Amino acid sequence: IHQSSGTSSDISFNLELIGNPVSTTTGTIGSFTSVMPTAQTQFLVLPSTHTFQMIFKAGSTYTTGGTVPAGHDFTGYVPISGSSTNGYLHINHENSPGGVSNLEVSYNSTSKLWVVNRSQPISFSANSIVKTERNCSGAITPWGTTLTCEETRNTGDANGDGYIDTGWILEIDPVTKQVKQYGNGIQEKLWAMGRMQHENAVVASDKRTVYYGEDATDGCVYKFVANSAENLSTGTLYVLKLNGGLSSGEPTSSTGSWVQVPNTTKSDRNNTYTLAVSLNATQFNGVEDVEIG
Repeated sequence: IHQSSGTSSDISFNLELIGNPVSTTTGTIGSFTSVMPTAQTQFLVLPSTHTFQMIFKAGSTYTTGGTVPAGHDFTGYVPISGSSTNGYLHINHENSPGGVSNLEVSYNSTSKLWVVNRSQPISFSANSIVKTERNCSGAITPWGTTLTCEETRNTGDANGDGYIDTGWILEIDPVTKQVKQYGNGIQEKLWAMGRMQHENAVVASDKRTVYYGEDATDGCVYKFVANSAENLSTGTLYVLKLNGGLSSGEPTSSTGSWVQVPNTTKSDRNNTYTLAVSLNATQFNGVEDVEIG
């Protein structure tokens, strides 16, 4: 759960909760013995039904490729062949420059602990990528890749390709551990999805529609509809305009419309946020997470 009163980069460790849920009539993943609420402290408080395991720590050493950075944020598990005990774990690092860690993990049913079989950083050194910054939240796609989102509006075009280097979404294949290519022979950021101060993204079951927002005091909420399933490199971009506006930061209406944002030229894509505001998009104070419910 992300709260607007703090930043997710304040968290410098990752937790894996293990244990059996308390038997209830609902049987949901959230069924556990609760704890008494207290003021926020530096301590982790867990119900008696659960324990935790630290599996990945800033400052430790990758099995391949150097030292693990701090700034842990989004953590996403991609199963191998549908397995809940064998897969890939991607972890964002909200730093400048940013980063993403790729872990190959498996669950030991005897010790009831997760094992990191391999770990390494994703490389963003390709000239077409340049770098990433403030890799904040992200998403797991229905086709088994991860999206990592840059929470920045910083400018600069170090490789002279006409695209501002940072402020985009990137798609990573956990198997190849590479940023994806989309038929142009180079690794590319998802330019058509627009440049902004991204927080997370969520992909609908149609494998074409993606919703995302900006973690900024004046950020917007967007919808992207890809031209074809499982390919987010081309499509139509929209921004949300509520009918009633906001009062004290809260919507005054539950209805609105999606306004199309130009996203065909490099200039369009570099200036997504400015274009959205010019189209009278609703500006929210810190969109920390967008999910489909």
